[in-house]
Formats: sequence, C-alpha cells, structure tokens
Amino acid sequence: MGSQAHARHAQIPRRRASAPPLRELLHAGLQTSGSPHPVTAIAAGRASVTLHAIDDGDEWEWDPDERTGYFGMVFPVDDARGSIPCDDSAEQDPRAPILLRPCGGGARLRWTRGGAATVWLPTTTIGDLGVDLAFVQDRPALTTAALAARSYVTTVATTRPGLGVVEELVMERALIDMTAGVFFASGERHVVAANRMSTFTRARLLFESRFSDAAFGVRGAAEEMHLSERHLERLFRSQGMSPSSYLRSLRTDYAQVLLASRHETGMTMRTIADSSGFGSVRSLRRALSA
Repeated sequence: MGSQAHARHAQIPRRRASAPPLRELLHAGLQTSGSPHPVTAIAAGRASVTLHAIDDGDEWEWDPDERTGYFGMVFPVDDARGSIPCDDSAEQDPRAPILLRPCGGGARLRWTRGGAATVWLPTTTIGDLGVDLAFVQDRPALTTAALAARSYVTTVATTRPGLGVVEELVMERALIDMTAGVFFASGERHVVAANRMSTFTRARLLFESRFSDAAFGVRGAAEEMHLSERHLERLFRSQGMSPSSYLRSLRTDYAQVLLASRHETGMTMRTIADSSGFGSVRSLRRALSA
C-alpha cells in the first residue's frame, strides 16, 4: 500500500463520511462469473454487508488496482468452500475467512456451491487502528473470533435489519472492531508494529472514544497522552483544525444524529446533551446554532 495509504490515514475523516452506494462499489470492484448481484445488501455508515449465492465453479476477482479504496472480508456459509489460486497456504481451512485485496493481478476466488457473507470496509478504517493490510494474511485463521464474526455477519445479512441512524453508528463500529479482532486473533499482532499508529491518529481516536464525557477536554487529552497542550495543538493544526474545534464537531455531529432519531428513541434535549458530551442544554443549543 505504501506511502499513499499512510498519507490517507493521516487525514481527519468526517465522522459520518458518506460511503459509495454499495451496488456501485461492487460494480466497480467485484467481477463475478456467476450472478453479479448480491441476494442481500445492507449499508451501515461506511461499512456494508452482502450475502451472495454461490454456484459450483463460480469465480470472483476483486479490484486489482484498489480503485474503490475498500476491502472485503468474506465468510463462506452454507457449506461453501472458497480457494485462493494465488495463495500458497494449502493447509488453510476452506471455511476460514478470505481477505479480498490485491494479490498479484488481483484477489481471485474459486467457489463450490453455497453462500458468501461479506463485510466491506474502507481500508482507512483499519489503518486508523494501526493495521497495515499489506502485512495481513489473505486467509486469516479460523479462530473463535472468526467464527463469531461469521455468525454476526451472516445474521445481519439474513435478517436484513431496518437501521435507524443510531443503529447504523453502532453496527458500523461493531463491524470495524470485529474485523480488526479477526486479524489480531489470527496471530496478526505484528501488523500493528509494522505500521505504527501515528501520534495524531492516537489522539484522534482518543477524542472519538471520549467525546461523550462532558469532563473530557483538550487538557485531559494531553495529560492522558503525556503531551503538552501546545504539542497537541500543533498536531491538529497540521491537519487543518484545532483540537477543541474537533472535539466540538464530534459532539455536535453525534447530537445531530440523536436529534434526528428523537421520534424513535423519545430522548429529551437534556438526555441528548448529556449523551453527546455537552453537559447542558444551553451548551448544546449554542453549539447547534454556531
């Protein structure tokens, strides 16, 4: 993936960055010898889940030049078996998940009859966790984490849940963390050391994990990271914003998500202010009107 991928990871993404329409994504990146359309396609923020029916002898080829910026983790289901022609690991369990990313001329799969449940994610979502996909095996081991992930992805694909905005946020986060967990459980912990998370990325992830705590602020973040406030300010300024404005945007974006779903959740303005880290309705209203 090289320096271009690392440069992409250094960008501050919009919290609710729009993903390409799923069918457009598959049309651009997934070439199939069988039926080109998935049985089920579900989007959750930047993440997506699909379920494909597989016939004996079907072949897939995924995005040999990374045009889409996405990768897929495929879970064979219903006794399907997938093989990777360019994979030298003949001993891998054919039920193990398969990583769709460039492999020589492109990631290619051959199938026996069954189904394939796949989670699709932007490469940056895993890069933000310090994982370099260039160092991950094409076929992670069939660990307990992989079996749990297969069960979750298959359940999502077969139940076709109707997602509100809050449910989308939760599912997107779950799919990202679950995929990273599959890599780590497969003995891929060295991939994090191979692409060390930058100080800025660690700071941004800290902000994203703590923004809902009204007591959390720039000073506390600097102390937790053992940095000076001036250094933290420089890190964010190099990306085009201040740490305080980034924290405020996280809180405002999440508050807007909660406000949009008030008719579903019945949350009061006070509860929304507390849940999004503003601490008071007055602070929330002031941020929304800014």
